[in-house]
Amino acid sequence: MARDPRFPPMSTPELTYAVVAGISNYEMGPLWALPKAGEHAVQFAEWLRAREVPASNIRLFLSTSDHAGYSARLSVIGVSAISATTTTFNQVIENEVPAWTGETLYFFWAGHGNIDEQDQRILFFEDWRELQHQRHLDLTSLLKQLRRVPLGDKFPFQVAYVDACANQFETIGFEGRTGSRTVNLNPLVPGVHQVFFLAADSGDQAVAGEFSELVLDELTRASWPPDPDAIIAAVRPKFEDASQRPVRLAWRTAAGDEDGIESVVGDLPASAYVNAVEAIRGFPVRHLRSLARAASDIGFSDSAAREDLRQRLSTAPGIAAPNERARSGGGEKDLLHIIARAFDSQRENLLLQTIRSMQPESALFEAEFERTRLLRQVRQQLLALPLTMNDFREIYHTTIASLSLEASRVNARTFHEMLDELCVPGSGPEQFLSLFEFVLRAADRVPSHRANLEALIDVYASPALAQTVRDRLRRELRFQLRISVEPNRNVADAPESVEAQLYVSATALAVRSWREPAAQWDPDVETAIRSIVREAREVVGREYHLDTTTLDVELLVSWPFMLKAPDRIVLPGPKRTLGQLHPFVLRWRERLLTPWDVDKEPWSGAKKRYQPTRKQAGSVNWVQHGDYAGLDKHAGLAALNFCPKDDSGVDALFEVIGGGVPFVAWLRTDPATWPPFMADLAQLAAACNLEELPRALRKARFQTSPTEIADHLTLFWDDPESEFIWKRIDVK
Repeated sequence: MARDPRFPPMSTPELTYAVVAGISNYEMGPLWALPKAGEHAVQFAEWLRAREVPASNIRLFLSTSDHAGYSARLSVIGVSAISATTTTFNQVIENEVPAWTGETLYFFWAGHGNIDEQDQRILFFEDWRELQHQRHLDLTSLLKQLRRVPLGDKFPFQVAYVDACANQFETIGFEGRTGSRTVNLNPLVPGVHQVFFLAADSGDQAVAGEFSELVLDELTRASWPPDPDAIIAAVRPKFEDASQRPVRLAWRTAAGDEDGIESVVGDLPASAYVNAVEAIRGFPVRHLRSLARAASDIGFSDSAAREDLRQRLSTAPGIAAPNERARSGGGEKDLLHIIARAFDSQRENLLLQTIRSMQPESALFEAEFERTRLLRQVRQQLLALPLTMNDFREIYHTTIASLSLEASRVNARTFHEMLDELCVPGSGPEQFLSLFEFVLRAADRVPSHRANLEALIDVYASPALAQTVRDRLRRELRFQLRISVEPNRNVADAPESVEAQLYVSATALAVRSWREPAAQWDPDVETAIRSIVREAREVVGREYHLDTTTLDVELLVSWPFMLKAPDRIVLPGPKRTLGQLHPFVLRWRERLLTPWDVDKEPWSGAKKRYQPTRKQAGSVNWVQHGDYAGLDKHAGLAALNFCPKDDSGVDALFEVIGGGVPFVAWLRTDPATWPPFMADLAQLAAACNLEELPRALRKARFQTSPTEIADHLTLFWDDPESEFIWKRIDVK
């Protein structure tokens, strides 16, 4: 009588072999620690030995750091621990396992895992590190190899228990790709039966250790040889209320082919709606996931074939009577075959046309499929770009800010979460507005892919919506941080509250739009400036990936701040003051000009006359209290030969700035002697182009022994080149 292939052979334990791995510690660091993984692997080895499986038939892989802790227990059962590294594991699989001959092979894994960009299940070795792509086990490929020559000849029955996550690779936030290697597949071996029990469904995370504990408990109570289906039946119900869903994957090879008895594909979450459809319409969650996957991937446009398909859809067993056929599993292959052919390359969905009578569910079906299909195409195209996950996070935060979406959405860190959050609730293409903006922002980073990404938007968006997205991105975006500051009690003539405003210009990148946190600071000017700069450092550093070494930041403050000598306030870090905040240049000023006109002349006119000057070595024009009328506003640097402490000095300074002079220098304190000071300033200005003067002054400030120029001088630079960015905002 032929042996029932559902059960292991009634062989002696001597014909049973096992590959067992439990990785508690990873080179990635303590955040990757799984304290129970090693213990569960040791318990599995102890269970095998208690069932009289020879120690020589067991290969046990543990984290290197766990060897000493388990040495006493392992010596009792006669099993040695092997480091769970890429090299040692591959040596066993490639050199030792092919030399075994038996009937049953066990595979046990407790450790970290994922689904890679090719939807293959992968398991991480202890030496896995980001961007070192081959330090993982391709579980999907291993399963295929075990069904084929030469391994399939050795073990007609194979059982595996895998306690690892199965969420998408990019959701763990790493850069790069897993780089799965291509495996050459040999012919199938007839009669091989595999039963793999996995802790997590595709897209799910596994709670550390729960699955292994339950499996080990059932194995310990079962007689030899244990029925894997009985183990699965006992463990599955215990996860009914859990976030993870254990999955049974079984294969049985016939003469020359293989048949997936149960396969779970796709990563559509089992949402409340999906569960409701399962209950009402009889489509199990795994079938709905398969359907969504097919909707995303498969194109079908032949008109004759479509007409033929319309006729078949109404009578197909997987569609007309899903409850009986789909729940039994017998109709899944037919169901998936039909679903896979039901989607053309554009937006028509013949299956959805057929099930429109399923009201009100049909509209939800259509919306969910459309969303899933779009997200999958976006994901595939964006992950093909030469961008890092940090690039995508930056683009995501910029998009969220520009659309004024909920602040909670900024918490999205993984690529999957970003795309999901960018689709706002609703119906129709408008729900994808922020997603489309995200796509175009990414396209701006990689112009060679822009045509393909814009074509994707044109397929899914109406012409008006597509134009709306493009118009939004054409506008110059600005970032504004507004912080209210009470007047300093020690600063004379400052009876009113003032506001400091920080404008950020990053011409090479789109910047975050308006953000105005209401923050009241200590009524001390120095404390206020420290707070402003600290916030600026955190926000700008988080939101920008600079492609130049310097980002210009302009701090607009009111006059009392000037008297406080803001560029002499020391900030945390070596030699850091407001004059240098790496990687920023800070400029401060009392803003008196509108950006469009100077002395009844358009700013553009001043720009034209000033343009030749900015590239020349600077010259210094010394300004007395009453000398401004004859000053050439575009010839060079206007410097006050007095310290503007009293009302007349302040008025003169304002008159120079208000007249449109782009470079103005003044002192906070009188120099020890005027002639050497004036000579030093002339030398500093002549040593560089005028447009480089702010950086030259900053460099002078941070010399080991700063000159008197650097110590006493404040520089105003109102650059006409920035007229399209800066805008006057009157504040109190």
